[in-house]
Amino acid sequence: MQLTDRASTWATLPFTLYPLPFTPYLYYNLIMGSEKVIKELAKITANPNINEDMLTAINLGIAEGCCRNGDIEDGMALYEQIAQASSKNIISSEFIEKIRNLAEQLFLNKKYTNALIQYKRILSLTELSAKEYLNTAICLIELDQNQAAVKFLRKHEEQEPNKETAYGTLGEIFGLRLKMYPEAISCLEKYIQTNQENALAYNTLGHFYSAYYVDEFLEKQLDCFLKANKIFPNSPLYVRNIIYVYDRLGDAENTEKYYQKLFKLNPSHFDYYNYGCFLIQQGNFTEGYKYYEHRFFVKERPLKYPDWLDENKRLKSCENISDKTLLVFHDSGYGDTITYIRYMEQFKKLAKKVILFIPEKLISLFKASGVDVEMHSMTDDLTELDYDYNVPMLDLPRYVGATPETIPNADGYLQVSQEKIDAYKTKYLKDSSKMKIGISYCANPEYNNITNRDIPLAFFYPLTKLQNVEVYSFQVADAANQINNLPQDVEIIDLSATFKDFEDTSSAMMNMDLIISTDNVILNLAGALGIKTIGLFNRFPETRWFKTTGEDVGWYKSVKPYKAEKFNGWHELLKKVVEDLSKNQGLYS
Repeated sequence: MQLTDRASTWATLPFTLYPLPFTPYLYYNLIMGSEKVIKELAKITANPNINEDMLTAINLGIAEGCCRNGDIEDGMALYEQIAQASSKNIISSEFIEKIRNLAEQLFLNKKYTNALIQYKRILSLTELSAKEYLNTAICLIELDQNQAAVKFLRKHEEQEPNKETAYGTLGEIFGLRLKMYPEAISCLEKYIQTNQENALAYNTLGHFYSAYYVDEFLEKQLDCFLKANKIFPNSPLYVRNIIYVYDRLGDAENTEKYYQKLFKLNPSHFDYYNYGCFLIQQGNFTEGYKYYEHRFFVKERPLKYPDWLDENKRLKSCENISDKTLLVFHDSGYGDTITYIRYMEQFKKLAKKVILFIPEKLISLFKASGVDVEMHSMTDDLTELDYDYNVPMLDLPRYVGATPETIPNADGYLQVSQEKIDAYKTKYLKDSSKMKIGISYCANPEYNNITNRDIPLAFFYPLTKLQNVEVYSFQVADAANQINNLPQDVEIIDLSATFKDFEDTSSAMMNMDLIISTDNVILNLAGALGIKTIGLFNRFPETRWFKTTGEDVGWYKSVKPYKAEKFNGWHELLKKVVEDLSKNQGLYS
């Protein structure tokens, strides 16, 4: 959008003062996009007798029409051109002040579109104040015009005489509103140079470093949170942030130290739950699983006991249940239930009877594997079921005094019949002597955002270039759609449509020479079946994985862990896997 050719000067007339017989009609039809009016406009501007004030009025009408029509960038650019072309100002300061007051009132009432129009009118008449540049930017942000907003934020920075205030405000807006973390960090770094007693500023700066750099500059993040805590030592928030960074740094001693400090500051259920997770990952099952039960009371991640279960019957101790019926129910993901079903044999010996309440897709596999207890699907109505105690699946280790050293059947405990294995091979797999590698690259989306376990399928492509190898995908649900966009030179065979339950999945897996999977149900299933597996873990794995180095993961002897050195460092991780496989060290074939 540009000024009309003959508008060399500017009369700074606001829209409400435009010549009435002409402008409302033109303005309305500009918004409606009338080609006829645009042609009439061309005739008017071509008239040698039209004066400069009228040309300026036309330009202002176009600028305001653009803004009202949503073309904010074009409208703003035209306003700025008008301002630059101005050689006189015939509008009274009193009138401009009225517009300023109107814009401010509209802004305070969150009428952002109308406030923006008034700020643009002011800009066409004179310079905005520092506060008005800031308010205009906020209006633009509220209207999803972030790119334009940044320009006004920079103008606010120029005009604001109190730079300390400007940097503090801009840091917050860049970080919290625009997610422009490098800009936010730069502003807050400048702010704390002159204000070193603002605990919130240090805490916010540490948060921005974490949000943008994740596992980089952890020492810088820690320094920010420690300074915030020094200024305001009784803030649970600042202590939690210190714990978070010490945990990521692998400093268990200081993590424990600050957890103990947090417990003196009115801790929440979430704090106790996180402490349980920390202890479990440290291999302290005995204490960790005691705190882990707080997950049912965490508001941040609501997890309710099933409505039909009586919480008053929740198991407290296994010391005397030899004449009792125990109901064990699935309370998390498929992978968790596969992991903890190994404890069923111990509970069969402790209780008179065990009833298992699990997803339908697991029942046939567990029965085939010899899990000899009464099983019900989660779609069954069990409101009339007679039992003495109930216990969530994830709490089972707690009641048998589990430790990393006493994990039962780590070499495998699930199985499927050879008949099913052979039948699956005949029906779905290629009849070749090539090494068969099964892959899975995504977790259940409900849980993935917790630990960032997903790996884009593209990182697995190099596996298909290995000599004498066939790659099969075990991925299901929406993530399986990634296989529809393979490059022409990449072959991955999709098995997702062949699985109706986990017995089918197990039959397919038993035909593989190797499974390569991120942290999801396929990884747990492969380990429970005793299949040679490479487990792919992000730098900060999920709580249960207390061992992610060495030759196995503790829970499963057949799973060799590969952990990313950097957060989401999947390229380097898969490159390492391919290199190891290409060396043919005899570990996976």
